[in-house]
Order: sequence, then C-alpha cells, then structure tokens
Amino acid sequence: MYDGNDDPGSQAEKPLFTSRRREKLNRSRRRMAWAASVLVLAVVGVGSAWLWRRFHRVPSPDATPTTSMDAPAAAPTSPAEQPLDLPKLDASDEVVRKVVSGLSARPQWASWLVSDDLVRRFVLTVVAVADGRSPGEQLPFLVPEDPFSVRESGEGMVVDPRSYHRYDLAAATFASLDTEGVARLYRQLHPLMEDAYRELGLPDRSFDETVRQAFARLLSTEVPAAPVAVEPEGGLWAFSAPAIERLSPAQKHLVRMGPENAGLVQAKLRELADALGVPR
Repeated sequence: MYDGNDDPGSQAEKPLFTSRRREKLNRSRRRMAWAASVLVLAVVGVGSAWLWRRFHRVPSPDATPTTSMDAPAAAPTSPAEQPLDLPKLDASDEVVRKVVSGLSARPQWASWLVSDDLVRRFVLTVVAVADGRSPGEQLPFLVPEDPFSVRESGEGMVVDPRSYHRYDLAAATFASLDTEGVARLYRQLHPLMEDAYRELGLPDRSFDETVRQAFARLLSTEVPAAPVAVEPEGGLWAFSAPAIERLSPAQKHLVRMGPENAGLVQAKLRELADALGVPR
C-alpha cells in the first residue's frame, strides 16, 4: 500500500520512473519481502488503517487505557494458539516465514515472504506509520511498476483513475489475509516484536501503543471519492487541496491507492483491530 513514485521525504509525487530506477526497484523487490502487517498497520501496517468506522483517538499519556493490546492473557488460549517455541530474533526468519505463509493462498503473498529480518522490518514499518512517515523503504515490493499518471479535468489536472489500479493486486492480497490467523500470530510472535522494538530505543511508548497509533493515523484518513486535483510543483505532482497536501506521507500513500483499494485496506484493518482488541 505505499507509492514508489514518491521520494519518502517529499510532499509531492514524481510523474514517472526512470528505467534505471525501475531496474533498481525490481532488484529490491526480488530481494526483499514480507509485507508484515498486521499492520500494523500493515505491515503495519499492514498497516494500515483501512475501511471506515471511527476509531477512538489514541489516548493521551495521562489517560487510563481501557483495552490492552497484550490481550493474550485476557482471552482463553485455544489449542491452535499455544505459545510458539521462538528462536532468538536474529534467527527468527525461517520460523516466521513458515507460520505466516498460510495467512493467504494468493501467490502474491508468498512472493512477499522472501526477505530477511522480517520481524525487524515489520516493527520499523509500524513505527514509521505511527509517526506519519513513509514506510516505503521497508516495503519496496509494494512499489507500483507502472508510472503515476494524471489527466485533464476542466481547467486543471486530476489523478488518472488508472493510477489507482496500480494497487489492485496489493490491496486484494492484503484483504485476503486470514484475520483471525493474523491476530493469533501477532500474539504468538509478540515477544520477537518486543525484542525488535527495544532495539530502537524508544522509551516514550510501548510497541502496542505504537500499533494503536498507526491504526488511528490511517483510519482517520479520509480518501476522497471524487477525482483528486493535482498541480505541478518543481517537476513533481502535489495535491491541490491543502487538506490533502498537509497529510503525512503515510496517509498520502493511502489516498494514492484510490477509494476502492483504500476501502479494501481499511476494511481489513478494521477487522484486524477488532480481532486484536484495538479500541475504536
């Protein structure tokens, strides 16, 4: 779900790929892998946010949480959810790849599982989305191969609907994930995620709180149903509406997916939030 036509630090969108950049992205896509998401929102986002009903705002530091993401202790453990015999984080890829491979039967899902450092990549994706940054560096295999395109509309330019279809496969694959299976594995693999999160040295919040923040950020993003106006800016394309242009890079990725694909993603994220006990 993240637009590879973007410079992760830019507020606008590049109009096309160079052949050299396309070749580089294709090499990266073959090397890297997992779209871990609960997503966590997605990954992370697994991210992401996705469909629509309103989630509660992320509680302030002074607020008393009413729901914990450490939910394994709160709910009975089914036979299928017995604790896994987890290896150390550095040796976890083989185990993680094996247990997550059954979450979807779509071939695209399997192609996303050919990377290394899967847990660390997932955690970094969640942190990026929670902070509003682009997680594109962690998820290069989700970069669209076709270039971004626009078309004339009245006196201006709008995003060409064909640009939205670049995300059809990624959105459909994410929507195909087994919701209960994702939630179960999130709980089972949680110790590894905590290890990866502690490596980042972020003492101001827990990993579960970061997951909640990522969900909240993406689910608060309104994706316009009407054609989205854009305008040239320094050789790139920027959103004409100030409210959209002010969105974080992570939220802009969701807008660039278009209303149908964003709806699929948000719907799945909402299911995941329910399964994980994320308040809304």
